[in-house]
This record gives sequence, C-alpha cells and structure tokens, in this order.
Amino acid sequence: MHVPKDLMAAAMGPLVLSILSRREAYGYDLVRLIREASGGHLKCRDGMIYQVLHRLKKRGWVRSKRTLVKKTVLRIYYYLTPAGKRVLNDQLKPWALIYLTLKRINPKALAEE
Repeated sequence: MHVPKDLMAAAMGPLVLSILSRREAYGYDLVRLIREASGGHLKCRDGMIYQVLHRLKKRGWVRSKRTLVKKTVLRIYYYLTPAGKRVLNDQLKPWALIYLTLKRINPKALAEE
C-alpha cells in the first residue's frame, strides 16, 4: 500500500512520540519499529526520522542522550519529556476522531482483514 508523502509526514510526529512514550529509542530503531508496527506498509527514510526528531527536540518534546554501545559505537537515544507526553495526548485525540469518522462513513473500507 502506498502512503502519500504528505500523510506520512503528518503522521510521523505522533508515531515517534507514541513509540517514545513506551521506551527510549535511537533513529534507526524508530524506523524499524514503525515499519514493523505497520506490517511493512509505512516506510520512512532515515533522513525523515532525523528531521522529525530535530523538530520534536526543538519544541522541547523530546530529549536525547549519547550512549556508548559495544565500546566503539556512539548511539543517540531519544526519550519523551513531560511536555512531549502532554502533546502526545493532545495529538492522539484528533487522529482518533478522524479514524472514527472515516470508519462511520465507510466501515467496509477500514475493516481489518
């Protein structure tokens, strides 16, 4: 299934915040988790995920920490701030409303197989 670029861009903030509300993650980990959770349908480039993370950090919703992995690899882990948790709750409500509205308008189109 092809997901239009603008729809994917709009969804990236809530997707990343949702993952980070459950645990810390590094950039490629976020890409993998989104792909896996969508059954492989949502694919984002590494560059896209870092743009989103930069925007979320700038707004104060996400912070990062550098961690040395395997004694030679420096990995940047991202985690949610208290403000990020509040924003996530605010962002999920409109997405849920849109989904429920679409489901009421066309229940067969959103039926799970």
